[in-house]
Amino acid sequence: MATGNLNLLRNAFSKLRIDHVFTRSLQRPRYRPPYWYAPKESATPDEFLTQENKQFIEEVMQDKMQLQNSLQSPLVNIDQNQTSAWNPRTRRVGLIARKIGNYPLWTKDGKKVLTTLLQVVDNHVVKYIPPEEFNPMKTSSVQWKEMEIGMYVSWI
Repeated sequence: MATGNLNLLRNAFSKLRIDHVFTRSLQRPRYRPPYWYAPKESATPDEFLTQENKQFIEEVMQDKMQLQNSLQSPLVNIDQNQTSAWNPRTRRVGLIARKIGNYPLWTKDGKKVLTTLLQVVDNHVVKYIPPEEFNPMKTSSVQWKEMEIGMYVSWI
């Protein structure tokens, strides 16, 4: 009996083939950023600048600031549209934009305001309906009745 069991085990093990041994490997932690990531360059200190160069840079900065302050925004001349009240015939319009990210802005009071940057790519008008020609979709006046289902038997 014992030799029969041993023969069965031997036959079972002889059919097994151990070609590949699967081992589990762990990924090593990455201590460095990838090679395409370029670190920010640190600003050079001002100690390499001469006094003449510092004065020249300040003059250029003042000239640029004066030019910028003298220019008026082109948005000043545009009349702002008044918002109209909503009624059942108003329609929403769509604009497709891609969110770039968030960017801080500061008001003249010094208050920080977080804004969302959106990139608006070339949009094309798909359909334009002037307000005079626009009519809302008409609904049908047909009312549906449910029919009673039953069995009609006539005895003739």
